[in-house]
Amino acid sequence: MQNQQKSAKLRLFVSLATVILTACSISLFAQGNDGSAPKTQNEDKIYDFDHMQMHPGFPDGGEGFRAFLKKTLKYPAAAKKKKIEGVVWVGIIIEKDGSLSGFKIIGKPQPYLDTEAIRIMKASPKWLPGQQEGAFVRVWYTIPIKFDLGDGKLDPPSEKMQDGPPPAGK
Repeated sequence: MQNQQKSAKLRLFVSLATVILTACSISLFAQGNDGSAPKTQNEDKIYDFDHMQMHPGFPDGGEGFRAFLKKTLKYPAAAKKKKIEGVVWVGIIIEKDGSLSGFKIIGKPQPYLDTEAIRIMKASPKWLPGQQEGAFVRVWYTIPIKFDLGDGKLDPPSEKMQDGPPPAGK
């Protein structure tokens, strides 16, 4: 009888020890290698271009983007007739797969030019996505598109775009 009680106590002790060790193992596994909490990427978070470890970009760089603009832009007839020129700033989100979304005109609206600027960006091929901590992430990017009747050329986007989080209401 005493042997059975000792055996039952030993089984209970081993069971409790197993539960405790399993809980500790799960806790350590869930932590990073240094004991810190694991790093997770918020699927919906939109990162600011300036704070990226690896910036997103047009597949063929600035030259490729300029060629794409020249090929794709169709100066709106009404704007041409009224001799309307200017720069339209388009905010975009470069998604994890390089596709573009969240098209938004930034700044003073130019009705004759805005629609064309959005059309151009929607026609864009996929971009190279941005990366943060080794993971592809969504990135907010603002790009200028210049409409110029003078020589028919488009100015390339500046090296330093107007970056930042989407405007309020995004």
